[in-house]
Amino acid sequence: MSEPINGNLMSDQIEGFAVCLVDAIERRGAMGCSLSRIDGGESRPFSVIVVRTFSNDYLGYVNRCPHESVRLNIGSGAFSWVDRSSDAAGTVQDSRSTL
Repeated sequence: MSEPINGNLMSDQIEGFAVCLVDAIERRGAMGCSLSRIDGGESRPFSVIVVRTFSNDYLGYVNRCPHESVRLNIGSGAFSWVDRSSDAAGTVQDSRSTL
C-alpha cells in the first residue's frame, strides 16, 4: 500500500481523470487546464498543459518551466514546448484561443 499524499489521498487511489474531451485539442495542439491539489489541508491551484501529438498521443505537463519557475505560456494562448515525436522545439497554440 502506498503512503498518504499530503496526509489525504493514497497514491494508488488516483489512476487518472478527464480534463477535457479528446476532440477539444487538435493534433499538435495544446490546452491549458487549471486544477486544484491539496497542500497542507488546503486546496491550491495547479496549472497543467495537455498536448496532443501528431501521432494522437496525449501528454500532460505541469505548466511551469523547471529552469525559470514561470508558466510556459508565452502570450495569449501559446505555450513553449518540445515536440517529443520529432525533438523540435517550438510553440503551440491553445486550442481554445481565438488568435
